[in-house]
Amino acid sequence: GLSNIFKYKLATPQTMPSSFRRVQIAPSTSAAQSLKVVRYAALHQAPRLARRPVVLVSAFKMDSDASHVSLPVTYYRLLRVPRASSREAVRKAYESLTKTTSSQANFSADTLFSRAVLLKAATECLSDLELRRSYEAKLQNGYTDLKVSQPDLPGALVLLQEIGEYETVINLGVQWLDAYGSNPDAGDVAACLALSYCDRAGEMLNDGAGPLLPVCQDLEKALVLTKQYGVAPNLQQDIEQALKDYAPNYAVELLGLPLGEKHAAQRTKGMKMLQQAIRKPRVNEDPEDGHWAADPKQQQQRLQDLMERARGVLTSKEQITLAGDIKACPFRINGASFDLALALIAEGFTQGWAHNVDQADRLLAQIEESAADGPDAPKQSVSVERAVCAVLLGD
Repeated sequence: GLSNIFKYKLATPQTMPSSFRRVQIAPSTSAAQSLKVVRYAALHQAPRLARRPVVLVSAFKMDSDASHVSLPVTYYRLLRVPRASSREAVRKAYESLTKTTSSQANFSADTLFSRAVLLKAATECLSDLELRRSYEAKLQNGYTDLKVSQPDLPGALVLLQEIGEYETVINLGVQWLDAYGSNPDAGDVAACLALSYCDRAGEMLNDGAGPLLPVCQDLEKALVLTKQYGVAPNLQQDIEQALKDYAPNYAVELLGLPLGEKHAAQRTKGMKMLQQAIRKPRVNEDPEDGHWAADPKQQQQRLQDLMERARGVLTSKEQITLAGDIKACPFRINGASFDLALALIAEGFTQGWAHNVDQADRLLAQIEESAADGPDAPKQSVSVERAVCAVLLGD
């Protein structure tokens, strides 16, 4: 598994509110390589609750007049207070939440105003005895959705992202951008959606040693949004850095996808990323920043481990394609010549190409002549492989 270090950066006053601070979460499991995902989050985080079930996109269909959107969230959830909270506790929560953002935030003034309006409405409802009784009655009857007007929707998405409802933000935000992507407040929705993708990526990393593929896909979606709408430049840089850190392992997982037309583009992408990782491995960088270790021996070992994983998912054709990249690699990859010879035999047999088999035989001869304890020598004799070449060549 990968170590997961989340760093909530304190940005410049011109780009981020003063309520943002740096927080580090220790990795849940030990790993040889420490990586990170960098993102922004507000100072006052909602208490961690049990994971909510994913709500289908159809649940966020707009009303027939398209003037309101129904959100599966209660006033209690927006204010981050339990249902048994007193009116004083509700007011204190409101006062605290209104201080978590300022005019220095990346979001527009209209979006921040809409956020404040929703918090005010929730506070007034839960602070008034009669209004709260009426609201409680609706909740008990199953009417838990909150209707938000279209102008207030960006502010509502900001609130939802702050309380960790990233699935809701993603499902609704994607729909909203498809329909209203040219609106002036589209940048705010895109920024909120990008943060939610980062939230979901972070949640997957914190869950343990799961696949890296969906994590990187979410980070890529967030990066596309920030670039497309020209928002959150600091977040862009942090996501790009995180993707660079994950690139080698991400490449192997892409190459591990099934063969066929459905995943052809992703496998091609993974192949290009693996070639880049082999030709230009990360060198002389600070390991505390999540990069490959500065010690050349450790760098070589990490590259060796990467190739061990890659061998299990590469086709013979892909193995042959990597030959030039392995030759250009600044580090020696043990067993590369033997793997190439086997790939040439397989490709030569399936395609009927005698020159591939002949090239494999010559490679095996070189290995056979090398010292028994040489770094590229196979664990067993290559006599069987050479005999196969002789049969295929008709010798």
